[in-house]
Amino acid sequence: MRIMLLLILVIFLAGCNIVRTSEHITGLKTDKELYHSGEIIHMTYSIYSKVNLENVKVRFYGINATKYRLDQIKLVNITIGNNTINFDYVAPKCYGCAGIKPGMYNISAEVSYSNRTLTTVSKEIEIKQ
Repeated sequence: MRIMLLLILVIFLAGCNIVRTSEHITGLKTDKELYHSGEIIHMTYSIYSKVNLENVKVRFYGINATKYRLDQIKLVNITIGNNTINFDYVAPKCYGCAGIKPGMYNISAEVSYSNRTLTTVSKEIEIKQ
């Protein structure tokens, strides 16, 4: 039965990067692969946990152009089983004073608890003008 549930979870997370640790299975997914300047990037971070954890830090970061344009932390409680964390971010402008160059960029999600990183997963997206 556990194998069947795990298989269903893996199929559900198809198309996203998946990381397995001893306690967690995670996946990061975006609603699209290509974004334009100022468009909202809808991210879904999925984590299957074997334990309950309170005050877990989920850090969303990436789009590195001299510095991370995306770098925000969300505090959540993780329960045993499947957990979904949604996060939205406005894509930075391409070109201009504070813009980025069009191209491929990584977005990552990192889960930490008690000053220990539990898992990190990344996904590549494209940003155009």
